[in-house]
Amino acid sequence: MGPQKKANVYYDGTCSLCKGAVRWMRRGDWFGRISWKAAQDLTHLPEGLTRAHLDEAMYFEDGTGRLYGGFFAVRKLAGMLPPLLPLAPIMWLPGARFVGVRLYAAIARNRGCLLGAEGGGGKPLR
Repeated sequence: MGPQKKANVYYDGTCSLCKGAVRWMRRGDWFGRISWKAAQDLTHLPEGLTRAHLDEAMYFEDGTGRLYGGFFAVRKLAGMLPPLLPLAPIMWLPGARFVGVRLYAAIARNRGCLLGAEGGGGKPLR
């Protein structure tokens, strides 16, 4: 069995909220298992992702090509980043998916309002 490929996280590099969250999560990647990539810096999109997908949510690619978006990306990260491990079991409780998907979507939709004019998504990815 060869070395495991790094996971990738694709995020909005023009969003202050997104960049702050990634900065915090990057510090929690104690074992360096994740590559953090601003969507605007991608010259080639990962298979299965479009610019529209990346406009709407953060995506996690597990190193085997499987993609997880939004809440599901956060849930995967919670299982990989030691500081987030206490949250991981909560994200698998009954009803967590229902609440998590809606909460993530509401935050993503309003991220510019949450941090002011430069809060997020200032430059479209398209």
